Amino acid sequence: MKTQILFALAVGAFVAQKGGSILSTQPEEAHPQTDQMNTPSRDKTYVAEKLHGAAVMYGPAIVLDLFEGISVLAMASGKPALRPGSRSARILRPIMAVGTVLPWVYLLIVRPWHMNWGATDEEVRKRLPGDELVPHPTLESTRAITVRAPAKEVWQWLVQLGQDRGGFYSYDRLENLAGAEIHNVERIVPEMQHLKVGDFVPMAPVEWGVPMGGFTVVTMEPERAIVWRQGWPEDLENLSRSEDQGRGTWAFVLEEVDEGTTRLILRERSGRKPRMRDVIFNYLFIERQHFNMERRMLKGIKERAERAAGAAPAARPS
Repeated sequence: MKTQILFALAVGAFVAQKGGSILSTQPEEAHPQTDQMNTPSRDKTYVAEKLHGAAVMYGPAIVLDLFEGISVLAMASGKPALRPGSRSARILRPIMAVGTVLPWVYLLIVRPWHMNWGATDEEVRKRLPGDELVPHPTLESTRAITVRAPAKEVWQWLVQLGQDRGGFYSYDRLENLAGAEIHNVERIVPEMQHLKVGDFVPMAPVEWGVPMGGFTVVTMEPERAIVWRQGWPEDLENLSRSEDQGRGTWAFVLEEVDEGTTRLILRERSGRKPRMRDVIFNYLFIERQHFNMERRMLKGIKERAERAAGAAPAARPS
């Protein structure tokens, strides 16, 4: 749900990798020749699925980035078609002018807004659970939403999060176009209410074998906070101090406003010093999609918790 990574980050990082090594290449002992003959077909299907996933995740961003890049280059080069007075210029120049301005609008206005979407200045500045795990973040976002429901009600939806659990309450149709197999639940599932420290929360199907395809629960404060840390439980146990601080965190924090109102705050931190290519890749292809998926997730939690809280009095016997 990046994204979080954000969901987009997790799926995006996976799709960008070479996929063949993830498939099992060990033949069945009983039918080794049959398995070998099926391997090329299976590999082609796998590659096709990953190309489809890449198109879904990156297609819109690529189209927008190309539009902006072509616009900047066209305006800077002064192509004949864009010279004042020409017929094509009257059509193309306004379009290209918009494309030229868009990157600056995003960088100076849109990006600062969405990195702290819904959060107050105090919430952005304050220390939250999980901050101590990444004390010097290289990238941080703090987003929040007001839920007209008690913290206890919101908590039940938070502990269900996960690709193989209750979903992410986001755009599951879009997620599933990328092959993520996510199904958002519309009710509290008792079997999913027992999340504990050390549990793994996948962002993508585990069988994909994504090295960073999910988070481990590292902090649980019932009805108050859940902190996830990027990576598998066994990986986190063997990290050096420098590697440990490089693993990103997601912190879901509940703060009671009054008896029936809760602030849901989501803070993401990354401590890994990014390479320039990672910064560019994240800026061009990941960041915007991740925000849209994450905002929908927060709104999805709000809608479900408020609906359940509103139905609760009616469910009680008079």
